[in-house]
Amino acid sequence: MKKLSCRSLCGVILALSIVMVAAAAGAEDRFVPYQNKRFRFATVVPKHWVSELRNTKTTSARIFSGPQRTEAYYTTINFQVVIRKPKETVEDQAKGIQRQWATAPRYKLLANDKGTLAGQPAIRLVAVYQGPGTNEMYGQEQYITVNGNHFYWIGYTAPGNLYDKYWPIMEQAINNFRFLP
Repeated sequence: MKKLSCRSLCGVILALSIVMVAAAAGAEDRFVPYQNKRFRFATVVPKHWVSELRNTKTTSARIFSGPQRTEAYYTTINFQVVIRKPKETVEDQAKGIQRQWATAPRYKLLANDKGTLAGQPAIRLVAVYQGPGTNEMYGQEQYITVNGNHFYWIGYTAPGNLYDKYWPIMEQAINNFRFLP
């Protein structure tokens, strides 16, 4: 086996450093800040994903999904704000979500964990179920937290075969989620 000269070794180290810096910069460039001033929260979302606003009398939801004609199109991150009724808890909200999910074919709850999110009590739910109008299985991860008079639901949904591939996007959204003053 040939020995590398100091010059060759330095060249290899420099090349690896450039690749690592470029990869890190590319990851940062993939996300943009998202703020909801009305409901006082902020996070990051994928730069090129599209969003849709859905409001009802008691909820407001912003849904981000991959661009059309890409495999990420059926992958979503959903930020939903629900008006809190007096004495209603995060646990009550989690039970309601589980009842809703249980109506889906082939539903299975995989995790129900208590913790905190942005300094507030939170519950993390993970489930799989058959997607509506298809035989395809979907995975869903849902965080529920409370701040003041609102519950905040942060959900990630993806087809089973793409769930792990796009999960780092949800990880970024959760790790950067915070309440605004």
